[in-house]
Formats: sequence, structure tokens, C-alpha cells
Amino acid sequence: MARKDLHSLLRLSRWEVDEARRALGALLSREEEIQAYIAALDEEVVQERKQAAQDVLAAGPTFTHYLQHWRQRRSEAEQAMEELSRQIAEAQEALAEAYRQQKTYELAQKSRDEHRRREEDQREQQFLDEIAQNSYLRNKE
Repeated sequence: MARKDLHSLLRLSRWEVDEARRALGALLSREEEIQAYIAALDEEVVQERKQAAQDVLAAGPTFTHYLQHWRQRRSEAEQAMEELSRQIAEAQEALAEAYRQQKTYELAQKSRDEHRRREEDQREQQFLDEIAQNSYLRNKE
């Protein structure tokens, strides 16, 4: 079990990094949607202004009501964007922390693997030295 302990942690850590990436990706996708919605609102108000300018008397009261509603929708979208920006910052920090943890486990596992390889090389060298010594002693007799 001692040999596999970090492998399990590495697998879990990689999964956590992947989950953090997915969460961040979903938030960034939502950010793009809100930006597109705000752009659509801005385009919509430009079109409504053009139409209202054509017939000021007929469009005056309804356009004023439309602008109030438009400002409210845009304000809500901007508030959602601010909240989303906060969530994105948190998700980026979570991803960075998960990645740091993964790297820590990877480095520790690499160190253990190198130490194990050196021990195996040393045992093999001792075995070969013993064979050479026995061969030398046999030839000497």
C-alpha cells in the first residue's frame, strides 16, 4: 500500500483539477452569455431610439417607459456580471490551489520513484559485485 498511496492522491488531485477547470469554464461561458445579452440590449435600445425618433409624438410616452425597463434590465445584467466576476475570481483561485496541490503530489511521487529506482540499482549492483567477487575467488583457487 505504501507504494500506491500517492498514486491514489494523484488521481484524486487530477480529478479535482479537472472539476475546477470545468467549473471555471462554465462560469466563463456564462460570462460570455451575459456580455452578449448586454450587447443585445444596447443594440435594441439603439433600434428603439431610431424608431422613436421617426414619430416622437406617438412614441414619446411608450419610449420613456421602455427606457426605464431597459435601464432596469441592463442594471440587473451588470449586477449579474459583477457577481459572476467575483465567482470567476474564486474559481480561478480554486483551480490554482488544486493545481498547486497536484504538483506537490507529483513532485513527491517523482522523488519516491527516484529513491526506489536508486535502491533497486544499488541492490542490483551489490548482486553483480557479489557475483564478480565469487567468480574472482573461484578463478583464484
